[in-house]
Amino acid sequence: MGGVGIEGVPSRPGAAAKREVLIDRRGSFTLCVDISLGSGTATDPLIALSGVKPDAGNDLNGTWTTVYDKPFTRPRGGDVLVVGGSLQTPPPGGPELHPFQVYGLSGPAVTGVDVVLTNGLRVTASLRDGIWGAWWPSDKGDPTGCRLQVRTAAGLATVDPYANRIVFD
Repeated sequence: MGGVGIEGVPSRPGAAAKREVLIDRRGSFTLCVDISLGSGTATDPLIALSGVKPDAGNDLNGTWTTVYDKPFTRPRGGDVLVVGGSLQTPPPGGPELHPFQVYGLSGPAVTGVDVVLTNGLRVTASLRDGIWGAWWPSDKGDPTGCRLQVRTAAGLATVDPYANRIVFD
């Protein structure tokens, strides 16, 4: 992301080289989440890119988000924030089988995040340095109505991802 300008925001390769990027490989798929933490202003936006890619082929399920019009504060303690992905059923006519993804930021007390679908499927997110990301094949369940379960040393909390999001594509 540092070498790519998005929505008029210039590339920042120096800053990109210093950022931690979440990469999660499961089976033949790889998820990558890269978040440039800005303050949410036009001169210092929050920019997030995410993609799920299979080993074979060039298919990429990617999303991106830019927050430049509202102040942003990183989550604290055991809080989480959804930054991007999909919380809705896609409209008909798209690919029959594709991965869903949800990703965001977490406070330092968070030790784990699970996405719990309405059909009971629990998708454990990868978590690294305050960035979390989860993905699953669309045939395993729809994200509509899902909940997040957030683990900390103090216990487990259920979070409404629709109420704890900064922006959505």
